Amino acid sequence: KQTSGKQELYEAILNMYLPGQMGGDSTYDILFGNVSPSGRLAETWPENIEDIPFINEFTKTDNDLYKEGLFDVKYKKKIPTIPKSIGVITSPTGAVIRDIINVSTRRYPQCYIKLYPASVQGPEAYKEIVQAIEVINKENLADVIIVGRGGGSLEDLWNFNREEVAYAIYNSKIPVVSAVGHETDYTIADFVADLRAPTPSAAAELVFPDKEELEYKIKYIEKTLKKSLINKLEKDKKHLDGLKNNYCFKRPQELLNKEKKSQ
Repeated sequence: KQTSGKQELYEAILNMYLPGQMGGDSTYDILFGNVSPSGRLAETWPENIEDIPFINEFTKTDNDLYKEGLFDVKYKKKIPTIPKSIGVITSPTGAVIRDIINVSTRRYPQCYIKLYPASVQGPEAYKEIVQAIEVINKENLADVIIVGRGGGSLEDLWNFNREEVAYAIYNSKIPVVSAVGHETDYTIADFVADLRAPTPSAAAELVFPDKEELEYKIKYIEKTLKKSLINKLEKDKKHLDGLKNNYCFKRPQELLNKEKKSQ
């Protein structure tokens, strides 16, 4: 489509239903959405006509931040292999924090979880999310930050599409994992974050190391080092035995006498 000299790209999905699938005769529906100029399709399709303004705003923000380089891979920070503490920014009453605690208890209970309560829905929620990210950075309170919430409509997730949240994640010195919604939900926060997890539980799986796997690796390293040390000691013992049996060590006085006679 081209309007006023500006080209816009749209994509549509056609869903067809056989008789009985939707409780009646065969039917179809069409979902459509626009592709941002940066080339990344916003995979959050409008469920109704009221969502279209959000999709348009998403596309604009996506394009602006892309041009500024906020999505560039070179700025992505590495997630620590064995973090000592995790900062979780989410609702204190939602399922997200419970899911993260459950995964942590199973995988690596030694890690300390710090909850930073924040509203994750509502017109002003983005301010609390930004503030939490800034506080954790200023006080250096965690090794990794998980920003997350459960699924919802496009409007429910909109705080994670705000520029303010995107800049807070980008400016964070501490690695940030975005865990917003379900696997099919995408937000601007996902593009800016150092790591995107499809769900909050998946974020915990990615961040917390597996205790059993770590114990296995430690035992393997211990076994390898022990074997290497024993081999070295045996090699050194053979070398020492060879020196002990050497003529110059067994009869040093005879060597000295021969040296004197030769002079």
